[in-house]
Amino acid sequence: MDVRAIREALAAVFESADFHTYSVLPESGDLPLAAVSWPDEVRYHTSLTGGANVDIVVTLAWPLADFAAAQVKVDEVMSTPGWVEELDLAGDDAWTDAIIVAAGNVRKINVGASALAVDLVIEVMA
Repeated sequence: MDVRAIREALAAVFESADFHTYSVLPESGDLPLAAVSWPDEVRYHTSLTGGANVDIVVTLAWPLADFAAAQVKVDEVMSTPGWVEELDLAGDDAWTDAIIVAAGNVRKINVGASALAVDLVIEVMA
């Protein structure tokens, strides 16, 4: 398992969905943004083949210049089924499977401009 490859592949998925991607939540960034963090924990030997699982939090944020539009985006992310389920998380060389297991922590943040943010928890099996 290669954590860097997983994070870079996740960033590419969100870039393809028209987000500006960052490896950490920036002090000043372009919106809409996706910040792909490091895993809090890596669980080794989770399968008979010796695989590993990681939960990676991806923070998505939209500009608050149009609060109603930002709310719609957060609602879409947190709804099931939503556009999030259409992201192509399958078939990447960095993992055998990846699923979005949770969405939450809606909040206002400042990344050079005010934004409305939500966190996605993505479980990656590698």
